[in-house]
Amino acid sequence: MRWVPALLVWGCSILLGLRARYTLKAREMTISSLLQFLQTLKLQMAYGCAALPDLLQSLSSDDGLAFLPVCCRMMEEGVSFQKAWETAVQTSALPLLPAQTAQLLRLGSLLGTTDLGGQMQILQQVTSFFEEALSDAKRCRAQKASLYSCLGVFAGFLIFIVTV
Repeated sequence: MRWVPALLVWGCSILLGLRARYTLKAREMTISSLLQFLQTLKLQMAYGCAALPDLLQSLSSDDGLAFLPVCCRMMEEGVSFQKAWETAVQTSALPLLPAQTAQLLRLGSLLGTTDLGGQMQILQQVTSFFEEALSDAKRCRAQKASLYSCLGVFAGFLIFIVTV
């Protein structure tokens, strides 16, 4: 009967290792979706001549960026773009590092506040930041993904041995 709790602890530590591995993959996928969004936004702003709320509404169907539909919904309710963006980013559970979230918040506070040239420059800076973040996320995932899985298995096995 002592084996059951020990096996449960082992299983939980394996799941924690897998969750850490999944978080690395989710971060990489989110940054990739953000880069696609930023590229499309740049093109639409440069050549589409649509208003920012309309652009966001048309781009909010991307599954990788859950904060966009929230932002659009809040703007439909009369909240300003900057406040809606900030609230949507902060309340969405994006698997980003704090510096990446801060950059996303910075983007929302600056979009729509300057002329087209200024907005293009802002978008280019943010795109460059997230391109570097994507390469870092890929490198981190390649280095640590299997480590987290193995660490979960071995930590669970160690706890199993100690408790039994």
